[in-house]
Amino acid sequence: MAASRSQRSKVRTAAHLGIAPATLYRKLAEYGVTGRG
Repeated sequence: MAASRSQRSKVRTAAHLGIAPATLYRKLAEYGVTGRG
């Protein structure tokens, strides 16, 4: 989990293209909206 700056840019592109829900989950985790209860 050493990706923060490089991932941020990728997450934005991934979310725009809708690539893999994992990317969206990571973005949600940053907001604290993870589906873990």
